[in-house]
Amino acid sequence: MRRMRIQKWFGWWPLMLIAFFTGSAGGFAFSLLGPCADWMDVQKGYGLPGDIGGPMNIGEGYRWNLPVVTYGFDRSFLDYFGSNGVAAVEGAIGILNALPPASSIDLRNYPPSIWRINYHAQADHLLDLKTATLQLLLEQMGLTDPRRYIFTIRDYRLGPDGTNYSFDVIERNFNPTTAQPSTYLDGTLFSYIIARVADSPPPTNVFCYTVPFPIDPVAVENLPATSLQNLNYGRYLDGLSWDDVGGLRYLLSGSEVRCESLLPDVHAAGTNSGDFVRTADRPGIEKVAFVRHPFGSLNGEFRPFTNHWTDVYYDWDDAMYQEVERVTTRPDILFSGRDFGAAMIGTRSGTTNWVNNAALNDSSDGAGPGVIQPPITLTYNTGGPLYRNTYDPSSNFNGLTESTGYLESSWGSFDGSTNAPLLYPNVQITFQPTQVRFRLLLNGGTNDVRWSLAGAAYGRFSFQTTTNLRDWSTLTTLTNSGAAFSYQFQAAPNEASRFFRTIQQP
Repeated sequence: MRRMRIQKWFGWWPLMLIAFFTGSAGGFAFSLLGPCADWMDVQKGYGLPGDIGGPMNIGEGYRWNLPVVTYGFDRSFLDYFGSNGVAAVEGAIGILNALPPASSIDLRNYPPSIWRINYHAQADHLLDLKTATLQLLLEQMGLTDPRRYIFTIRDYRLGPDGTNYSFDVIERNFNPTTAQPSTYLDGTLFSYIIARVADSPPPTNVFCYTVPFPIDPVAVENLPATSLQNLNYGRYLDGLSWDDVGGLRYLLSGSEVRCESLLPDVHAAGTNSGDFVRTADRPGIEKVAFVRHPFGSLNGEFRPFTNHWTDVYYDWDDAMYQEVERVTTRPDILFSGRDFGAAMIGTRSGTTNWVNNAALNDSSDGAGPGVIQPPITLTYNTGGPLYRNTYDPSSNFNGLTESTGYLESSWGSFDGSTNAPLLYPNVQITFQPTQVRFRLLLNGGTNDVRWSLAGAAYGRFSFQTTTNLRDWSTLTTLTNSGAAFSYQFQAAPNEASRFFRTIQQP
């Protein structure tokens, strides 16, 4: 995903043909993402560097059919972003987890204006980690940039005179209430310009593309979170817009029944494997919950994770239910880090492994609908702050000094508070002691107590108990490694008192 790629894209010249908007009126819209159809070639502005798919028509959307999607962090992410980076990512995930089931969503609860500016972060050329993550996760849930695809070119052809081209423009934005094509975006009405960059179509380069623009030249564009072009210095998201939530509601709605298969690693739970139905008409899953994949707190290695749920499908018009399970050994979504230099702010998995179920839905040559399937990797640039120097013979030292260098973007975490932005890399050097989690069972009651080990890092400790504060007996030993330690003790019902302690061994 290239920083400022969309702005550069809109700046191409010459602009050759102007057309006014057509389509149904409405205040809001979303765009659907899927693998590029055969007609979406680079000559029409599709499949550009940084793109992972193209705009789908209504009825062709791709969605998750898992109720639980796991995520995790690899060592490269943790080494650079630390626990604060994890918190930023989980802040974005929390926004998605807070959404109600699709059938319960009231779009009036979500505002059109969700973008804010932190001027301190803007001056420091910082990009917000939480905002970038929320945008990438929305993309991996089947939504794409609606501003780019309000209008988009479907076909072009050479005219009868052999010199002029005609262009067929379609709309790939849909009103979240009616699912009709819409030329509005968060309340702003748009039109478009068609730009041609050559006299004839080149074999592998862009020939034409649409440039959408607001009809009102002074209108404030309230872009949704899915507008990747809006990720810029100091800008951060304050939540999800009507458009974003409307798109998710459409994709996950139980009223949207599609013929689809469960993922290959989903199996029947229990002993009813002979009756297991993998491919059938299924309603939308209604809600996707993102859960952190279990991992070892010391080595960070991922542990097996089992999820059980009730799968709903239709046998003709009758709803059927089956208990299923899925066992995974790695996260569905992995957050990673890599030094990309200044070329891009990161990369993410594409849509090539998403499953096209058009044939199952009586559209053998359609672009969808389909199912999103893992694995997905979101990789953030960990190159750090970078200064760009451009040779200028008129400047002192030819402009090749720190004072004349241009500071490129860096990662940060910030919001609307007066707190200074948090900068990355952000590694916590201070040792975090082991947290003791002790549960005492007494007379049918449960008592939970927690404390931190006070002592040397990686020192050995004895966990002891006594009834008289003199004669201590050791229950077990533990190491102050930073990993949580849990212990449970059943007390005798006739004991007047009992005491516990952890003490470092000599």
